[in-house]
Amino acid sequence: MSVTISPSLISRMIEKATDSPINFKLAAVLLKSKKPIGPILYNTDRTYSRGKVCSSVHAEANVLLNHFGSNLKFCGCKWRVLREREKGFQQI
Repeated sequence: MSVTISPSLISRMIEKATDSPINFKLAAVLLKSKKPIGPILYNTDRTYSRGKVCSSVHAEANVLLNHFGSNLKFCGCKWRVLREREKGFQQI
């Protein structure tokens, strides 16, 4: 599926990527119907996330962690998004 992203959004992402402290400058944003639904975030250097020390966090992972917060769980070797139901959580 091909999606056309607005040139202004691409320009803002390039500008944000230059803020990254890592040599490989990356930025990402979560889109819904071609529109951003969260902040543009860049990849970060060594960090502490979810009780683990990470060498770095990729831009796309940073966006997902920011958007889904505690509903994003690492189970085994996969990331899973959980949504609340009346009784507990349901994997989506």
